[in-house]
Amino acid sequence: MVEPIRSSSLYRVRLRELRDSRGMSQTELSFSSGVNVHHISKIECGRRLPTVETCLRLCRALGSSLDDLIDQDTA
Repeated sequence: MVEPIRSSSLYRVRLRELRDSRGMSQTELSFSSGVNVHHISKIECGRRLPTVETCLRLCRALGSSLDDLIDQDTA
């Protein structure tokens, strides 16, 4: 079973920052990553915890690393 990332809520903010910095909408990120747009929205709003697999898919679509998403030092 794939475990959700529970480190902090920083990934929610970073996900939106990374997406915005690339000029991508949630719909575009959904298409590029294969993650449902409603799931992305819930992650960004803090109503859903992403699994590591989901984070990796989002990072690949954003051209970022997992460290970029969850490491406070890169924020």
